[in-house]
Amino acid sequence: MRFDSLLTLSLMGLGVLVGCAEHTGLFNAPYGRFQNPQSRHRLPRRVSRLLRKGALPARSSSVLTYAIALALALVMYSEHGSWGSPYHVMTGLFLFGQYGKRLLESRYVHWYSGEVSYAMALYMVLANLGIMAICIHSIFHRPPAPSENTYPALIWCLPLMMVAWAGNLYHHYILRSLRTGDGDRTYAVPRRGWFLRAICPHYFFEVLAWLSFALLVNRRAVYGVLFLIAAKLAGRSHQTRDWSWRHLDGYPRDVKRMVPFLY
Repeated sequence: MRFDSLLTLSLMGLGVLVGCAEHTGLFNAPYGRFQNPQSRHRLPRRVSRLLRKGALPARSSSVLTYAIALALALVMYSEHGSWGSPYHVMTGLFLFGQYGKRLLESRYVHWYSGEVSYAMALYMVLANLGIMAICIHSIFHRPPAPSENTYPALIWCLPLMMVAWAGNLYHHYILRSLRTGDGDRTYAVPRRGWFLRAICPHYFFEVLAWLSFALLVNRRAVYGVLFLIAAKLAGRSHQTRDWSWRHLDGYPRDVKRMVPFLY
C-alpha cells in the first residue's frame, strides 16, 4: 500500500476515534467549557488529573501554536515553492491565510479565553504541526498536473474560502461580544447570526474552509485531514449542545449542532 493511501486511512480512522470520543463524551479535549473538572467524565481520575496539570494562558498558547505552524510553512514554501506555480501560490494562500487568521483571532478576538493545561498546550502544538506537515507533504510530494497548475482551474475555490473565513470570524466575534471584561468567564446564549439555529456555526465554517482547501489541493491525505477535522468538530458540537442545555437557562431546545436545520 502506498504511503499516501496508508496515511489517508490512518487519518480517517483517527477521525472516527476522535469524533466518537468527543460525541459520546468519553473524551472531550480539555479547553473551553470542557476545561472545568466538573465537566469531565468517564476517564480514570489519574488520567484526568494529568490532562489538567498546569495552567497556561490560552491566548498565548494559541498564538505560539499558530506561529510555529506558520514558521514551518514559511520554511517549506521558501525551500520548495515557486511563485511561477499557480498551484503553489493558491495552496500557500490558504495555509498562510488560515493560520494567520487563527493567530490574529487568538491575539485580538479571543480576549476572554481562560487557561489550558500543559498537556492541552502540547496537544495543540503537535496537532497543528502534524496537520501542517501532512498538507505540505501532499502539496510538494507530487508535482501538480498541468491541468491543476493554472489559475482558472484553481480560482473557483477562492470564493468558498472567503465565505468560510468571513463566517467563522463573524461568529467568533459574536461569541467575544457576549463577555464584558477580562475577568468574565461566564457563558451566555448568543442571539445573533446562525447561533439562532445552531450551537456551533463557527465549526461549520471551519470545516467549509478546509473543504475549500481539500478541493484546491486535490490529494487524498488532505481529504483525510478534512475528515478528521469535520469528525472532531461534529462530535464536539454534539457535546457542546448537551452542555449548554444542562448549564444555560433558557437555551433553545430546537437548535442544531453545526448547520441550521440540518445537523
